[in-house]
Amino acid sequence: MTRPKIEAMALQGLEFVHWQQGNLEQASEAYQQALTISQKIGDRSGQGIALNGLGTVHRDEGRYSQAIDRYQQALKIRTETRDRAGEGHTLKNLGIIYNRLGQYPQAEQQLSAALERLEPLRDGLLTSSEILDLNLNAALVVLSACDTGRGKITSDGVIGLSRSFISAGTPSIMVSLWAVPDAPTAALMVEFYQQWQTTGNKAKALRLAMLKMIEESEEPEVLAAFTLMGETD
Repeated sequence: MTRPKIEAMALQGLEFVHWQQGNLEQASEAYQQALTISQKIGDRSGQGIALNGLGTVHRDEGRYSQAIDRYQQALKIRTETRDRAGEGHTLKNLGIIYNRLGQYPQAEQQLSAALERLEPLRDGLLTSSEILDLNLNAALVVLSACDTGRGKITSDGVIGLSRSFISAGTPSIMVSLWAVPDAPTAALMVEFYQQWQTTGNKAKALRLAMLKMIEESEEPEVLAAFTLMGETD
């Protein structure tokens, strides 16, 4: 891999961090640098990524006209390179813009086209990269299956599903740190949601749900697998 290619990829990572932190001006600068390098070395895939990223930055800045222009440039490249997943995600982004502008027929057209391209690519597996491409508006995500809190340990911490959901816009996520039996897990989830509805505090609700189940003779090591990450309210 050439040095310019590595530099462009590093910039793509940097720009994503800036975008996640809300530093839109810095994110825009990094995306533009990555685009310039990708154009110089003829990396069409990199150009599509950078243009799509610039569109998202402009969208979050409220510059919808510029966002549409960038997305359309990205879509053209991704169509030419037969990047079906990229096409689908850029069409989805265009649909979001048109929806915000109240142009509902155009939004429906773009989102339908996105679904047409993405549906055949579905394999039943949800990956961290797919989660990162989402724009979630949920107060809480609960991953009650086994080992959902695990991930790859790096110098930046644990990289896994939980971190991806938080990066995608979810303020709180509940995960399990090891294998858990089905029946106690189901009972804990029911009790948790009841407590949350009562207390309005996720951390307190989880604690109260665990204490109640322990009182009802459930083994603590089963319940202790679950932990809450992110905001507690």
